[in-house]
Amino acid sequence: GEEFPDMGWSQFGEEVESYICERKYEDKFTGLEKTLLDQIEPLGVFQQEVWFDFGEFYLLGYIDDSTKDFKHIRDYKTASDNSRKRYYKDDYYQLDLYSMWVEQEFGYLPDVMEVYIIERTGNPFRGGGRSVLKVGMQTWSHIRHTTPERLQWLREDIIRVANEISTAWKVYQKMLKL
Repeated sequence: GEEFPDMGWSQFGEEVESYICERKYEDKFTGLEKTLLDQIEPLGVFQQEVWFDFGEFYLLGYIDDSTKDFKHIRDYKTASDNSRKRYYKDDYYQLDLYSMWVEQEFGYLPDVMEVYIIERTGNPFRGGGRSVLKVGMQTWSHIRHTTPERLQWLREDIIRVANEISTAWKVYQKMLKL
């Protein structure tokens, strides 16, 4: 029952992504910020809703941008130069998950899985919310790779975690009745 309001990170990321792909929120960016964002060429299919079939449950996701055949999928991120490093690590699974959906729907894995990182400056932890976040001067494109074994492990891990959440929810419901 607790709510955790956005400190500005989500709003900023959504505005950056929407500007790149649909030229929305133009008034939220300076001329210099738009100059950088205008250099990023969208792939064509923006915010594709995807449903992953795990048998006993479905998982909902959204692919940020892709080509029409989903052979090239892209996830946009805003990050500082330091925080972008998390998207290069082996425990970043978002594009693997989207690849599972492409395989589920089309019978093949994407040829290109790309994380497109736009530099973000500012820190709402010090106050100011979305207004203190700005587009920096750099972008980074990182190509990820997956394997059928990695996807199988991920599928099993998602099912494991979903079962843990279900069990915890049942225990919580019983505790409420005490």
